[in-house]
Amino acid sequence: MTVLVDPLTRRLTHLRLSVTRRCDLACAYCHREGAPDTGPEMSLSLLTEIVTTLAAAGLSKAKITGGEPLLRPDLVEVVRVLRAAGYVDVSLTTNGTRLAALAAPLKEAGLTRVNIGCDSLSSSVTPKTLVRVLPGLRAAVDAGLVPVKLNMVVLRGVNEHEIDDLLALAREHGAILQLIELIATSADDPFFRAHHVPLSPLRDALAARATARRVRELQGREQLDVDGGTVEIVSPFHRSFCGRCSKLRVTADGCLMPCLVAGAKVPWRGPASLDEALALRRLPERVTACD
Repeated sequence: MTVLVDPLTRRLTHLRLSVTRRCDLACAYCHREGAPDTGPEMSLSLLTEIVTTLAAAGLSKAKITGGEPLLRPDLVEVVRVLRAAGYVDVSLTTNGTRLAALAAPLKEAGLTRVNIGCDSLSSSVTPKTLVRVLPGLRAAVDAGLVPVKLNMVVLRGVNEHEIDDLLALAREHGAILQLIELIATSADDPFFRAHHVPLSPLRDALAARATARRVRELQGREQLDVDGGTVEIVSPFHRSFCGRCSKLRVTADGCLMPCLVAGAKVPWRGPASLDEALALRRLPERVTACD
């Protein structure tokens, strides 16, 4: 079996698979997986070819993303394809608005777990609020898609004061609260300038209250046990985030994307396109000076 190793000796084991760029919400911070919409949505047959080839090359864990992946009508079949290809862990990130009806069929097809976007209990600034998320959260827990993760993008002036409330909500449902640092969608992003919150001070405050701490191999992500619940810190602004990256992305139009922030796309031409994608994986310039 081929093992994919990039020029920085990082072994690739994780697939991040965008199945659509469509979405039923309009979050101001959405980066659409960093890929411009330049082609039609890939067919199920092309998707099957790509993910099967990547599984044979050593990728074993898959995260399905979008846009909003639940808008793709054959999503249950996509999960079946991934499991048949040999991915031992197949997860999904979703805004949760359509999850209540699909949680059980997705679990039956082989979905392992789910991340649900929930930035606020009720803010008018973000559409990912509890009222939209709660039915899907409950359905995911009932279906056994655990551990559920609640993805909270921390936004200045919007939801910093709600972290403890969302931690309590996550704890109530046996979920993990994932705090995500906002990233810019362009070189001059007014939403980023207005709402970016560095996670480092928040992490330090939570660590002072924590009863246990773990560091995941995936991108050096830190997990803290706080007040009977678990918080995971996801910040792209440190060396480990990129230095430990083991992901290869596939865009909704069927291209390989070696890096979220590098922006390069490699059209799929079968296994021959893997070498080109590997050669483009590097540490982004904005990270090389970070600790």
